[in-house]
Amino acid sequence: PAMVSEALTAMVSERRRSAALFFPQDLMARLTDEPLPEVAGDVAHRKLYQPNEVVALTVGMLQHARRPIIMAGGGAVWSGAGKEIAQLAERLNCPVITTLNGKGILDERNLFSLGHARSARAKEALPHADAMLAVGCRFTEVTTWFWKLPVPKQLIQIDIDPTVLGVGYPVQRSILGDAKEVLAALLGLLPKQDSDWGEIWERARYARPAHPEWLIDTLRAELPENGIVFTDASEMALRMHTDYPAYAPRTFFYASTFIALGWGYPAAIGAAVALPDRPVVCLAGDGGFTMTCQELATAVRYQLNLIAIIHNDSAYGAIKNLQRKQHGERYLDVELNNPDFVKLAEAYGVPGVRVNGRYEFAQALRQALGRKGPSLIEVPDQWRSLRI
Repeated sequence: PAMVSEALTAMVSERRRSAALFFPQDLMARLTDEPLPEVAGDVAHRKLYQPNEVVALTVGMLQHARRPIIMAGGGAVWSGAGKEIAQLAERLNCPVITTLNGKGILDERNLFSLGHARSARAKEALPHADAMLAVGCRFTEVTTWFWKLPVPKQLIQIDIDPTVLGVGYPVQRSILGDAKEVLAALLGLLPKQDSDWGEIWERARYARPAHPEWLIDTLRAELPENGIVFTDASEMALRMHTDYPAYAPRTFFYASTFIALGWGYPAAIGAAVALPDRPVVCLAGDGGFTMTCQELATAVRYQLNLIAIIHNDSAYGAIKNLQRKQHGERYLDVELNNPDFVKLAEAYGVPGVRVNGRYEFAQALRQALGRKGPSLIEVPDQWRSLRI
């Protein structure tokens, strides 16, 4: 019981993450009368304990910046710091960009939002920033595209986890603490600022991808605002990081830590069970979907309102792209001989359809959204690199 309590406490302490317990089978079979200790309630987050001078010095750095930018990550979402992020952006008169896990902390239609850090809008503005306030983000290789993101030298990083401060990019100032509390402290000292973003920010607001994907644009146009999207590891999902606008936090998910193939559909099942009144979509590549497609049976058994969208390019697209770039187009074991996904869906009792083009896809999405229970939509495509 003590180990279970310790694991539960670890899950909600500081940077929240999974915990694992490993028990021998004979121990699992034993009976015990010991009560389960309570989860400690005073370790849910790390209080801000830096002296006030640290906060004051940080405010001074922000006041001297002419083109500051805020980068919000998953830690800001976990902290519930969306309101403070919005207030700080207004106070500094500066744009907000996000990591993958921070998507939607500020509605990406908001005038202060430039979306994901690698989006076309962010790319237009970020090289001109002279200071960055990074809140609850780890600067991972995916977010920074292998640390090529042009982060300003005047970098201020706020995080609840001391092990991520200054990792990836050197910081001018770091603050250890809960994002919401630290931002509230900054807002308490920071007066409203003018900035020199001007025309740069205006251009950035209207920047668009050079080669937009109609699948992404149509999905966003047809999915209700409260819809939740899970993406499996795939080339199209990678594009969705930057090109799919999130209107609220925790409405766009990706296997961002281990990037595991096959994760998307089972994860979406969890959301469909937890939130039965909200539309849930899983977008997966053909390779990833076939790894866990048997979970269609679960969706049918519980009549979950879950739409599977399969972007079928008959390949392990991401791996094929690596072989193209690093091995001179010498491909090995990346072309797939897939099942007929529509017939596969029907075998499980799931309505399935194959679409070609934007208009058929939009029609199929509307029908699936109006249907009770699971649906499957296959979108055939030719393999190509979707990376930008």
